[in-house]
Amino acid sequence: MRRRTNHPAYVLPLVLLLLALAAVALHGVVLSAMNASTHSLDAQDELQRRWALTTIQTTLLPTAERTLARAQAGRHHPLIGTTATLQMGNQTFELTFSDEQAKANLNTLYDRQPPRELEATLTALQPARARRLPVELRPLRPRLSRAAAAAGATRSTTRQSAEVLAGILNGQGPGGATAPVSKAPQPTTAPTPEKIAPAFETLAQVFPDVTPQDLAGPDDSLATTFTCWGDGRVNVNRATLQTLDAICRPHLNRLEIGRLLAARDRGRITQLPKALAALGLPQERREIVEQLLTAASASHGLWIVAHMEGKTRYRFVVDCDDGQTIVHDW
Repeated sequence: MRRRTNHPAYVLPLVLLLLALAAVALHGVVLSAMNASTHSLDAQDELQRRWALTTIQTTLLPTAERTLARAQAGRHHPLIGTTATLQMGNQTFELTFSDEQAKANLNTLYDRQPPRELEATLTALQPARARRLPVELRPLRPRLSRAAAAAGATRSTTRQSAEVLAGILNGQGPGGATAPVSKAPQPTTAPTPEKIAPAFETLAQVFPDVTPQDLAGPDDSLATTFTCWGDGRVNVNRATLQTLDAICRPHLNRLEIGRLLAARDRGRITQLPKALAALGLPQERREIVEQLLTAASASHGLWIVAHMEGKTRYRFVVDCDDGQTIVHDW
Protein backbone atom coordinates (compact mmCIF):
# COMPACT_ATOMS: atom_id res chain seq x y z
CA MET A 1 0.00 0.00 0.00
CA ARG A 2 1.40 3.34 -1.12
CA ARG A 3 1.50 6.13 1.40
CA ARG A 4 0.05 9.56 0.35
CA THR A 5 2.58 12.32 0.40
CA ASN A 6 1.52 15.87 1.34
CA HIS A 7 3.12 18.77 -0.50
CA PRO A 8 2.18 21.81 1.57
CA ALA A 9 4.99 23.82 -0.05
CA TYR A 10 3.18 23.89 -3.39
CA VAL A 11 -0.25 24.86 -2.10
CA LEU A 12 0.54 28.50 -1.37
CA PRO A 13 2.20 29.26 -4.76
CA LEU A 14 -0.71 27.61 -6.53
CA VAL A 15 -3.23 29.68 -4.60
CA LEU A 16 -1.25 32.83 -5.30
CA LEU A 17 -1.13 31.97 -8.99
CA LEU A 18 -4.88 31.46 -9.08
CA LEU A 19 -5.41 34.76 -7.28
CA ALA A 20 -3.14 36.51 -9.77
CA LEU A 21 -5.05 35.06 -12.70
CA ALA A 22 -8.32 36.09 -11.12
CA ALA A 23 -6.96 39.62 -10.55
CA VAL A 24 -5.84 39.88 -14.18
CA ALA A 25 -9.24 38.68 -15.38
CA LEU A 26 -11.01 41.09 -13.03
CA HIS A 27 -8.79 43.92 -14.22
CA GLY A 28 -9.75 43.14 -17.80
CA VAL A 29 -13.42 43.16 -16.88
CA VAL A 30 -13.02 46.52 -15.12
CA LEU A 31 -11.16 48.04 -18.10
CA SER A 32 -13.81 46.74 -20.46
CA ALA A 33 -16.54 48.24 -18.29
CA MET A 34 -14.68 51.56 -18.09
CA ASN A 35 -14.19 51.63 -21.86
CA ALA A 36 -17.85 50.86 -22.42
CA SER A 37 -18.78 53.62 -19.98
CA THR A 38 -16.43 56.08 -21.72
CA HIS A 39 -17.83 55.19 -25.14
CA SER A 40 -21.33 55.58 -23.76
CA LEU A 41 -20.50 59.04 -22.40
CA ASP A 42 -18.81 60.02 -25.67
CA ALA A 43 -21.86 58.83 -27.60
CA GLN A 44 -24.09 60.80 -25.25
CA ASP A 45 -21.96 63.94 -25.68
CA GLU A 46 -21.96 63.49 -29.46
CA LEU A 47 -25.72 63.05 -29.47
CA GLN A 48 -26.12 66.22 -27.37
CA ARG A 49 -23.78 68.11 -29.70
CA ARG A 50 -25.67 67.02 -32.81
CA TRP A 51 -28.98 67.86 -31.21
CA ALA A 52 -27.68 71.29 -30.21
CA LEU A 53 -26.26 71.95 -33.69
CA THR A 54 -29.53 71.00 -35.36
CA THR A 55 -31.54 73.12 -32.93
CA ILE A 56 -29.31 76.14 -33.44
CA GLN A 57 -29.34 75.68 -37.19
CA THR A 58 -33.11 75.40 -37.58
CA THR A 59 -33.90 78.09 -35.01
CA LEU A 60 -31.32 80.80 -35.69
CA LEU A 61 -30.44 80.60 -39.40
CA PRO A 62 -33.86 82.03 -40.45
CA THR A 63 -33.14 85.04 -38.20
CA ALA A 64 -29.82 85.89 -39.89
CA GLU A 65 -31.10 88.92 -41.82
CA ARG A 66 -32.79 90.42 -38.75
CA THR A 67 -29.69 89.73 -36.66
CA LEU A 68 -27.46 91.46 -39.20
CA ALA A 69 -29.85 94.40 -39.48
CA ARG A 70 -29.85 94.91 -35.69
CA ALA A 71 -26.06 94.70 -35.55
CA GLN A 72 -25.77 97.15 -38.45
CA ALA A 73 -27.90 99.81 -36.74
CA GLY A 74 -25.83 102.84 -35.85
CA ARG A 75 -22.77 101.72 -37.81
CA HIS A 76 -21.38 103.67 -40.74
CA HIS A 77 -19.49 100.83 -42.39
CA PRO A 78 -20.85 97.72 -44.11
CA LEU A 79 -21.42 94.74 -41.86
CA ILE A 80 -20.99 91.40 -43.61
CA GLY A 81 -21.10 89.26 -40.46
CA THR A 82 -21.75 89.43 -36.75
CA THR A 83 -21.02 87.04 -33.88
CA ALA A 84 -22.70 85.75 -30.73
CA THR A 85 -21.88 83.17 -28.04
CA LEU A 86 -24.35 80.60 -26.77
CA GLN A 87 -23.93 78.32 -23.75
CA MET A 88 -25.87 75.05 -23.64
CA GLY A 89 -24.97 72.80 -20.70
CA ASN A 90 -21.26 72.01 -20.87
CA GLN A 91 -21.04 73.11 -24.49
CA THR A 92 -20.11 76.56 -25.78
CA PHE A 93 -21.11 77.63 -29.28
CA GLU A 94 -19.57 80.53 -31.17
CA LEU A 95 -22.01 81.74 -33.83
CA THR A 96 -21.25 83.89 -36.87
CA PHE A 97 -24.12 85.14 -39.02
CA SER A 98 -23.21 86.32 -42.51
CA ASP A 99 -24.74 87.80 -45.62
CA GLU A 100 -23.54 85.50 -48.40
CA GLN A 101 -24.49 88.00 -51.08
CA ALA A 102 -22.28 90.67 -49.57
CA LYS A 103 -19.25 88.61 -50.60
CA ALA A 104 -17.43 88.00 -53.87
CA ASN A 105 -19.10 85.02 -55.52
CA LEU A 106 -16.51 82.60 -56.89
CA ASN A 107 -18.85 81.35 -59.59
CA THR A 108 -19.54 84.86 -60.84
CA LEU A 109 -15.84 85.70 -60.96
CA TYR A 110 -15.03 82.39 -62.65
CA ASP A 111 -17.46 83.02 -65.49
CA ARG A 112 -16.42 86.63 -66.03
CA GLN A 113 -12.64 86.70 -65.67
CA PRO A 114 -9.92 84.81 -67.57
CA PRO A 115 -7.79 82.40 -65.50
CA ARG A 116 -4.77 84.61 -64.77
CA GLU A 117 -6.90 87.63 -63.95
CA LEU A 118 -9.11 85.49 -61.73
CA GLU A 119 -6.16 84.08 -59.80
CA ALA A 120 -4.81 87.61 -59.28
CA THR A 121 -8.23 88.78 -58.09
CA LEU A 122 -8.60 85.90 -55.63
CA THR A 123 -5.12 86.51 -54.26
CA ALA A 124 -5.67 90.26 -53.88
CA LEU A 125 -9.06 89.87 -52.18
CA GLN A 126 -7.77 87.63 -49.39
CA PRO A 127 -7.92 89.47 -46.05
CA ALA A 128 -4.62 91.21 -45.30
CA ARG A 129 -4.23 89.78 -41.78
CA ALA A 130 -5.42 86.27 -42.67
CA ARG A 131 -3.17 83.36 -43.62
CA ARG A 132 -2.35 83.75 -47.32
CA LEU A 133 -3.46 80.69 -49.27
CA PRO A 134 -2.40 79.55 -52.73
CA VAL A 135 -5.07 79.52 -55.42
CA GLU A 136 -5.77 76.31 -57.34
CA LEU A 137 -8.96 76.23 -59.38
CA ARG A 138 -10.77 72.89 -59.48
CA PRO A 139 -14.12 73.74 -61.10
CA LEU A 140 -16.93 71.27 -61.68
CA ARG A 141 -17.70 72.61 -65.16
CA PRO A 142 -16.11 74.75 -67.90
CA ARG A 143 -16.60 78.49 -67.99
CA LEU A 144 -19.66 79.99 -69.56
CA SER A 145 -19.10 81.56 -72.95
CA ARG A 146 -17.71 85.10 -72.97
CA ALA A 147 -20.96 86.36 -74.52
CA ALA A 148 -23.05 84.75 -71.80
CA ALA A 149 -20.81 86.14 -69.06
CA ALA A 150 -20.88 89.62 -70.57
CA ALA A 151 -24.66 89.47 -70.71
CA GLY A 152 -24.74 89.10 -66.97
CA ALA A 153 -24.98 85.31 -66.63
CA THR A 154 -23.86 84.39 -63.14
CA ARG A 155 -24.23 81.30 -61.00
CA SER A 156 -27.97 81.29 -61.54
CA THR A 157 -28.28 81.38 -65.33
CA THR A 158 -32.01 80.85 -65.57
CA ARG A 159 -32.51 83.79 -67.93
CA GLN A 160 -29.83 82.57 -70.32
CA SER A 161 -31.27 79.04 -70.29
CA ALA A 162 -34.74 80.43 -70.96
CA GLU A 163 -33.49 82.41 -73.97
CA VAL A 164 -31.72 79.35 -75.38
CA LEU A 165 -34.82 77.23 -74.84
CA ALA A 166 -37.03 79.84 -76.47
CA GLY A 167 -34.66 79.99 -79.45
CA ILE A 168 -34.82 76.22 -79.86
CA LEU A 169 -38.61 76.26 -79.67
CA ASN A 170 -38.62 78.96 -82.37
CA GLY A 171 -36.36 76.97 -84.65
CA GLN A 172 -32.98 78.44 -83.68
CA GLY A 173 -30.01 76.79 -82.05
CA PRO A 174 -28.10 78.31 -79.14
CA GLY A 175 -25.91 80.31 -81.50
CA GLY A 176 -28.81 81.64 -83.52
CA ALA A 177 -28.44 79.09 -86.33
CA THR A 178 -31.54 77.34 -87.55
CA ALA A 179 -32.09 73.99 -85.87
CA PRO A 180 -34.38 71.24 -87.11
CA VAL A 181 -37.59 71.10 -85.17
CA SER A 182 -40.68 68.97 -85.45
CA LYS A 183 -43.98 70.33 -86.71
CA ALA A 184 -45.70 69.38 -83.48
CA PRO A 185 -47.80 72.13 -81.89
CA GLN A 186 -45.80 74.55 -79.75
CA PRO A 187 -46.49 74.33 -75.99
CA THR A 188 -48.36 77.28 -74.61
CA THR A 189 -45.80 77.65 -71.81
CA ALA A 190 -42.12 76.79 -71.99
CA PRO A 191 -40.82 74.18 -69.55
CA THR A 192 -39.11 75.56 -66.47
CA PRO A 193 -35.41 75.89 -67.38
CA GLU A 194 -32.86 74.25 -65.13
CA LYS A 195 -30.07 76.21 -63.53
CA ILE A 196 -26.59 75.60 -64.81
CA ALA A 197 -24.63 73.81 -62.12
CA PRO A 198 -22.16 75.97 -60.18
CA ALA A 199 -18.48 75.64 -60.97
CA PHE A 200 -17.60 75.73 -57.27
CA GLU A 201 -19.60 74.30 -54.38
CA THR A 202 -16.98 74.81 -51.64
CA LEU A 203 -14.08 77.20 -51.08
CA ALA A 204 -11.76 74.18 -50.94
CA GLN A 205 -12.14 73.89 -54.73
CA VAL A 206 -10.31 77.21 -55.00
CA PHE A 207 -8.12 77.19 -51.87
CA PRO A 208 -7.06 73.52 -51.46
CA ASP A 209 -5.12 74.14 -48.22
CA VAL A 210 -7.99 75.88 -46.47
CA THR A 211 -8.93 74.81 -42.93
CA PRO A 212 -12.02 75.54 -40.83
CA GLN A 213 -9.93 78.00 -38.84
CA ASP A 214 -9.25 79.94 -42.06
CA LEU A 215 -12.97 80.10 -42.78
CA ALA A 216 -14.74 80.64 -39.47
CA GLY A 217 -15.02 84.00 -37.76
CA PRO A 218 -16.41 87.43 -38.58
CA ASP A 219 -13.05 89.16 -39.14
CA ASP A 220 -9.98 88.40 -41.23
CA SER A 221 -11.27 85.12 -42.60
CA LEU A 222 -11.90 83.86 -46.11
CA ALA A 223 -15.56 83.32 -45.31
CA THR A 224 -16.03 87.08 -44.88
CA THR A 225 -14.76 87.69 -48.41
CA PHE A 226 -15.71 84.75 -50.65
CA THR A 227 -18.80 82.64 -51.18
CA CYS A 228 -20.09 79.96 -53.55
CA TRP A 229 -23.73 80.48 -52.72
CA GLY A 230 -26.56 82.87 -53.54
CA ASP A 231 -27.65 83.87 -57.02
CA GLY A 232 -24.29 85.46 -57.82
CA ARG A 233 -25.37 89.06 -57.35
CA VAL A 234 -23.72 91.25 -54.73
CA ASN A 235 -25.69 93.15 -52.09
CA VAL A 236 -24.72 96.76 -52.71
CA ASN A 237 -25.85 97.71 -49.20
CA ARG A 238 -23.25 95.51 -47.48
CA ALA A 239 -20.43 94.76 -49.90
CA THR A 240 -17.03 96.41 -49.59
CA LEU A 241 -15.48 98.59 -52.26
CA GLN A 242 -13.00 95.82 -53.11
CA THR A 243 -15.77 93.25 -53.63
CA LEU A 244 -17.84 95.61 -55.76
CA ASP A 245 -14.78 96.47 -57.84
CA ALA A 246 -13.96 92.79 -58.42
CA ILE A 247 -17.52 91.86 -59.42
CA CYS A 248 -18.45 94.93 -61.47
CA ARG A 249 -15.16 95.43 -63.32
CA PRO A 250 -15.01 96.78 -66.05
CA HIS A 251 -18.63 97.97 -66.15
CA LEU A 252 -18.12 100.26 -63.14
CA ASN A 253 -14.90 102.10 -62.39
CA ARG A 254 -13.63 103.02 -58.93
CA LEU A 255 -15.04 106.54 -59.18
CA GLU A 256 -18.53 105.28 -60.02
CA ILE A 257 -18.37 102.67 -57.25
CA GLY A 258 -17.32 105.41 -54.84
CA ARG A 259 -20.36 107.48 -55.81
CA LEU A 260 -22.58 104.44 -55.33
CA LEU A 261 -21.14 103.85 -51.86
CA ALA A 262 -21.61 107.53 -51.01
CA ALA A 263 -25.29 107.16 -51.92
CA ARG A 264 -25.44 104.10 -49.66
CA ASP A 265 -23.90 106.05 -46.79
CA ARG A 266 -26.72 108.58 -47.06
CA GLY A 267 -29.30 105.83 -46.58
CA ARG A 268 -29.98 102.25 -47.56
CA ILE A 269 -30.41 101.77 -51.31
CA THR A 270 -33.85 100.32 -51.92
CA GLN A 271 -34.23 101.00 -55.66
CA LEU A 272 -31.12 99.79 -57.45
CA PRO A 273 -32.13 100.99 -60.98
CA LYS A 274 -32.68 104.49 -59.62
CA ALA A 275 -29.32 104.48 -57.85
CA LEU A 276 -27.53 103.32 -61.00
CA ALA A 277 -29.36 105.86 -63.13
CA ALA A 278 -28.04 108.59 -60.82
CA LEU A 279 -24.52 107.57 -61.85
CA GLY A 280 -25.28 108.61 -65.43
CA LEU A 281 -24.42 105.19 -66.87
CA PRO A 282 -25.37 104.42 -70.46
CA GLN A 283 -28.32 102.07 -70.70
CA GLU A 284 -26.24 99.10 -71.89
CA ARG A 285 -23.83 99.35 -68.97
CA ARG A 286 -26.64 99.94 -66.51
CA GLU A 287 -28.46 96.80 -67.62
CA ILE A 288 -25.31 94.72 -67.16
CA VAL A 289 -24.62 96.13 -63.70
CA GLU A 290 -28.23 95.48 -62.67
CA GLN A 291 -27.53 91.77 -63.31
CA LEU A 292 -24.50 91.90 -61.02
CA LEU A 293 -25.92 93.77 -58.03
CA THR A 294 -28.91 93.59 -55.73
CA ALA A 295 -30.29 95.74 -52.94
CA ALA A 296 -31.28 92.76 -50.77
CA SER A 297 -30.02 89.26 -50.05
CA ALA A 298 -31.67 85.89 -50.49
CA SER A 299 -28.82 83.81 -49.03
CA HIS A 300 -27.35 83.85 -45.53
CA GLY A 301 -24.80 81.71 -43.74
CA LEU A 302 -24.28 80.61 -40.16
CA TRP A 303 -20.99 79.33 -38.74
CA ILE A 304 -21.34 77.23 -35.57
CA VAL A 305 -18.12 76.48 -33.69
CA ALA A 306 -18.81 74.02 -30.86
CA HIS A 307 -16.42 73.72 -27.91
CA MET A 308 -16.86 70.81 -25.48
CA GLU A 309 -14.28 69.32 -23.11
CA GLY A 310 -11.27 70.28 -25.18
CA LYS A 311 -12.85 69.29 -28.49
CA THR A 312 -13.81 71.74 -31.24
CA ARG A 313 -16.25 71.02 -34.04
CA TYR A 314 -17.20 73.25 -36.96
CA ARG A 315 -20.43 73.46 -38.91
CA PHE A 316 -21.34 75.85 -41.70
CA VAL A 317 -24.92 76.02 -42.89
CA VAL A 318 -26.21 78.26 -45.66
CA ASP A 319 -29.70 78.87 -47.00
CA CYS A 320 -29.53 79.24 -50.76
CA ASP A 321 -31.62 81.45 -53.00
CA ASP A 322 -33.44 78.38 -54.37
CA GLY A 323 -34.68 77.35 -50.92
CA GLN A 324 -32.11 74.62 -50.32
CA THR A 325 -30.08 74.40 -47.12
CA ILE A 326 -26.48 73.22 -47.42
CA VAL A 327 -24.52 71.89 -44.42
CA HIS A 328 -20.76 71.34 -44.13
CA ASP A 329 -19.23 69.69 -41.05
CA TRP A 330 -15.61 69.42 -39.90
